[in-house]
Amino acid sequence: MLERWGVLLFILFFCHGCLYFFVGDIYDLNNPVKIVKYVINVLLLITCFKYIKLQSEIILFFFVFCTYLLFVLCIYTVNGIQTFAVLTFLIPITFSLLPGALKYINFLKIMKYVIYIATFFSILEFVFFSHISQRFNNTGFRSISIFVNPNNFAITTCLALSLLLGSKSTIYVGAKKLIWGCCGISVILSGSMTGVALIVLLFLLSIFKLDKNKTKALTFYKKIVFYFISVVSFFVVFFLFDLDLGKYVRNADSVGLNNVSARISYLNDFLDKVSGNIFFPSFVNQNIYADNAFVYAWINIGFVGFVLYLFFSILVLYVSLFNKNQRKYSFFFLCMLLTSATTNVFNIWPVAYLFWLVAGYVFYKANDKEAF
Repeated sequence: MLERWGVLLFILFFCHGCLYFFVGDIYDLNNPVKIVKYVINVLLLITCFKYIKLQSEIILFFFVFCTYLLFVLCIYTVNGIQTFAVLTFLIPITFSLLPGALKYINFLKIMKYVIYIATFFSILEFVFFSHISQRFNNTGFRSISIFVNPNNFAITTCLALSLLLGSKSTIYVGAKKLIWGCCGISVILSGSMTGVALIVLLFLLSIFKLDKNKTKALTFYKKIVFYFISVVSFFVVFFLFDLDLGKYVRNADSVGLNNVSARISYLNDFLDKVSGNIFFPSFVNQNIYADNAFVYAWINIGFVGFVLYLFFSILVLYVSLFNKNQRKYSFFFLCMLLTSATTNVFNIWPVAYLFWLVAGYVFYKANDKEAF
């Protein structure tokens, strides 16, 4: 009973966004669905409490980082600075406590279901519910599926793919064509350039992934190359002939150098304003923004928070790359690094929660007391 309840809670946590299709305005701050993830988060912690165990390798960082965020929360409150952003950095860290309650193989199954469910609702949105993502449709249709934002949608499905690809589990091997197909559809419908970059990176990583059965691998890669060339050919035709597909997918002229230029302008604006208070830019201006996860952390939780996030991100990537027992996580953290360059990932649902959960797995030593 506990096993079914726990797995159900994890699935609900990552997929409860489907409720937005049926409950009011998705961007209404008073929409009750917005608090669902926090309720489920609390239920997960209660359900998994006796299985929570901090590993010695992470406990010091966990303590220092949480103490620092609580300190920032206090000084922002005293000085009348909004604290919501700080809370969105703090709350996802609780997921680093949960690996002891969820076997990794079951986590991979959940990730596969997340890909399927997200793709299904994206197609449903495309056919029947295109109005729910209307605020993003000024450059053509951009699906948000169950994740509130087109980038969140594409990034989440690609991160789920990275975890499945990094594993040697039959969960992935037995359904890899369907999984790749769903992720491809998701990225195209989302119109996310970060999603495109991630799926290309994962394609390249899949090619260079070592396989003992080289003949079988070669056959698989030939098929992948054929599919990849087909997709690239479509986009070449799409961009060269500028077909009027704006009502179906994102317009071709809305991506590319203009998109990059907008992100650079955010960084330039940050660099101009941060000089007023390097340690806490929010004391100077609460409206600074940057499409970069580390810079965004610097803006909202200060320079020390930025350093701690950067250090921990490099640490988990290093461990996943150079510890053969943890190499299955390396694709995920490579994708996180790429994503961090273009998106605020450390405080958004569900990406931030995925980051801390997988980081918890990196340092977790499995034992017989795992719950489900």
